Amino acid sequence: MSRLASATVLALALSLPAAPVLAQSPLTPVSISVTRYDTLPQLQPDHGMACCALPMLESGPDQDFYYIDLDFNVAWSDDLDRVSISGRDILLNFEGGDEDGLRAFGRINYLPMVELSGGSISARRPRDWPDETAQAFLNNLWMVPDGVTQATLSVGEEGEQFEIILNLDIPVSEMMSPLETVEVTLNGLSIDESMSRDRRLTGGELAITMTPTMGQLLRLDATLRPLMNTKTDSDQGENRFFFYNNYISLVGPDGIPLAPLGQDLSGSLQNDYSNSISWDDEEANGSDRGLYFLGAGTPGTYQVYYLSDLVGEITLQ
Repeated sequence: MSRLASATVLALALSLPAAPVLAQSPLTPVSISVTRYDTLPQLQPDHGMACCALPMLESGPDQDFYYIDLDFNVAWSDDLDRVSISGRDILLNFEGGDEDGLRAFGRINYLPMVELSGGSISARRPRDWPDETAQAFLNNLWMVPDGVTQATLSVGEEGEQFEIILNLDIPVSEMMSPLETVEVTLNGLSIDESMSRDRRLTGGELAITMTPTMGQLLRLDATLRPLMNTKTDSDQGENRFFFYNNYISLVGPDGIPLAPLGQDLSGSLQNDYSNSISWDDEEANGSDRGLYFLGAGTPGTYQVYYLSDLVGEITLQ
């Protein structure tokens, strides 16, 4: 499923102009949507444990968050092989606002993850152009004072700018939940006395053994199957799902989360490890993952979370 095919992702907010205002710009906007939020979850694990202590970004009573998702066609040519527009040249203007325009405070690279830095626009001409082409994308977040119903988005350096009028008089939405993006199947939970792996390196194999000096080594086996394309910067038909191993949390029978030790990579155990699943068909296949945690090893019912969402329960005998 493509990003824009999902009705739960974004709400269409306006009709697009047929072309940029100034012909000098190589970008032609082809689809845009605007979504309004009062709050946004800060789901990145480095900002806390999403399962049990989730930071929330709050717009407050005097402003709202607006997410602008804009896709462009690019007029690639023999002379144009790259497009790069700084965030300083992507501005939101509205009545009563700063005359220089308002810059974005954040962006969404992968749904539903909010990053607290405004994004730029960057794209490269495909190597096999003109047989294939590539789009450019904008996926930024702005904080706009309450009561503003219309704004103008200005994109590009002086002399190459174009402007799009946006309707901001739209209902407040809630960010999609993490389990709207992926299906997680729990396959097993067990205790390992130790973990031993052989890793092939230059010059031979390296033996790696991990035996806990306190607590127990718990292994959780799970299958993740993407339900949608979560990458906001992707051409039609290109689907990608991205996650880190510590997006998955294991909570013991006592209600306390276990310490994540990492993902089994058949040669090593790595924590804070990024995973990517790509597919071309309408549905993605499942991908198996083995994850290790350190805990008391108490028999009973454990809870498994994907970010802030409860996946289900699994029993340790």
